[in-house]
Formats: sequence, C-alpha cells, structure tokens
Amino acid sequence: MKTWLITGISSGFGNSLTKLLLEKVDTVIGTVRSDNPKVAALQRDYPDQLDVVHLDVTDTAGRCRSGG
Repeated sequence: MKTWLITGISSGFGNSLTKLLLEKVDTVIGTVRSDNPKVAALQRDYPDQLDVVHLDVTDTAGRCRSGG
C-alpha cells in the first residue's frame, strides 16, 4: 500500500486519480478548497484511506496553517 498526496481532488483528473488509487487500496491525502459532494462521498466510502485537507493557495494565512 502506498500513500499519495493529491491536490485538487474535488473534480477532474484529481478526483479520478483519487478514486482509482482508493480502489487499489492505497491511501490518499487530498486537498480541496471547499466542501464538495463528490469528496464527501469518497470520505464516506473510504474513511480509513482518505484524509482530506482544506487548502486554498490564494489564502496566505491558510497556507501557513496547512504547513505550506
């Protein structure tokens, strides 16, 4: 099992890649700017494999709180 850090898991490539990796039983740390139904569904389906971090790179204070 591998652990992946994926930015932007709310939609598009990031969401598709996250689904694929979770189905392979890997672990994903995924970033989102805001809550999203697609991400909520992934959290519900893979509670032990998915860790979601709220991160908006345009928010300077938020970047500091996230460690970036």
